[in-house]
Amino acid sequence: MNKKTLFIVISATLLLLAVCSISISAVSASVENPTVIITDYQIYPEILMPGDIAILTITITNTAEAGHAAETEVRRVIHTPPLITTEEKDKRV
Repeated sequence: MNKKTLFIVISATLLLLAVCSISISAVSASVENPTVIITDYQIYPEILMPGDIAILTITITNTAEAGHAAETEVRRVIHTPPLITTEEKDKRV
């Protein structure tokens, strides 16, 4: 795993943790019945070279019966270093 791929994986993980901590005030889900799941992810371009810019899009879906947003899409433009921009949008039910 090269540094660029490792950077993308770490950035995606940190982004996911940030979104989950903002979106969910109290988590009481069990492993058998998760209420927040990653339903889709995309990275463009799929193959990166050192110094390339990539767009990582993660779709997080709230499957709980009660909640504010049913689906949140987070898009981050990744460049080494720094992260350039963040765009978030909620799809309200």
